[in-house]
Amino acid sequence: MVRKTLLALFTTVQLFAATVTLPQHPNRVEEWKRWGQQYDKKKIRLTGKMHTDTSTDFLAVPADYNELRDFEIAATPPTVDFGIIQGYKPWYLPVLYRDDYRTGGMWEGYGDVTRGPDGCFYFSIGDHRSYNGNAYIVRYNPKTKTHRLVVDLLKTMKWTPKD
Repeated sequence: MVRKTLLALFTTVQLFAATVTLPQHPNRVEEWKRWGQQYDKKKIRLTGKMHTDTSTDFLAVPADYNELRDFEIAATPPTVDFGIIQGYKPWYLPVLYRDDYRTGGMWEGYGDVTRGPDGCFYFSIGDHRSYNGNAYIVRYNPKTKTHRLVVDLLKTMKWTPKD
């Protein structure tokens, strides 16, 4: 009797497992690679080199700006250093948040930049995944125009994500 009950239970579980499929999300890695290659007109994406730009275009108010203009526009355009941060993993996230809120994500900068006592600037980036996510603190040296990761949260916590 116990053997027949276990066999019936096992068969039911097998049939249920065969009919239930977990949603398969598209792997976005190739899509992101193609996008990066298409729009990397100056071939800077994988170099880590910092670039400098200044332009009067930085001072232009967009034509479709319809808000109250209770501000003054600078007379001198700013000089901006920019580059693509290198060294974080994974470079491309396979699943977007809209595909799966638990495992999907995207890389983001958090907008807070702090100038340290060493004259370098510190800021953070993270991947916004609910599970196995990571964040980094980046140090940018304006004198040498170099950047490097100074904190890798997962390494600092000595934690290895589980897939």
